[in-house]
Amino acid sequence: MITNLMIPTYRTMSYLLSSKVWLEISEDGQYLVDSRSGKVVNEFGATRFDVAVRALRGELDPPKSVQNTERTDHLLIGALKQFPLDYTFNIVFKGSQNHDEVTEYIGRVLERVCGTSQHGCRLAERLRGKYLSVQATANIKRPDMISGVFEELDKDTRIVMKY
Repeated sequence: MITNLMIPTYRTMSYLLSSKVWLEISEDGQYLVDSRSGKVVNEFGATRFDVAVRALRGELDPPKSVQNTERTDHLLIGALKQFPLDYTFNIVFKGSQNHDEVTEYIGRVLERVCGTSQHGCRLAERLRGKYLSVQATANIKRPDMISGVFEELDKDTRIVMKY
C-alpha cells in the first residue's frame, strides 16, 4: 500500500513547469546554456549578467584588510576566474626585435615572477615590422601573479602595450 502519494493539482503542476531550469550543453560541448535566454551559465550557475549584478551589490568586494584601488586589478580577475589557469599574455614591442631574444626574455620574466615556464609563444610582426606582437601562455597559480608579470614588463622600455 502506497501512503506517501501526492497527486499534483493544476496549480502545483504549472508552478513546477514554469520554475524548471532549462539547461543544455552548447554545440561544442564546453558550456552549459540556459535554453530560454540562450546565455552561457558559468561554473557558479550564473550568467555574466548575474555576476555583474553581484559585483554592483558589493558581494565580490575583498575584505577590508586588502588594498582595493584601481591599481589592484588582480582582485577583479580573481573574483571572475578560477585559479590555477592558463593565461595568455599579449605584449607589443616597438620596432623590429630579435624573435629568439624576445622569447627568452618573456620566458625569464614568467619564470622569475610565476615560477613557471611558458607553454607557448606566438610572435607576429605588425605594420611592416614597426611592431612585434607576442602572445605567451603560461600556467598561473594566483591572480596576483598576472599583476606581477605586468609590473615586471613595465620596466622594459621596448614594450608599448601589454594586456
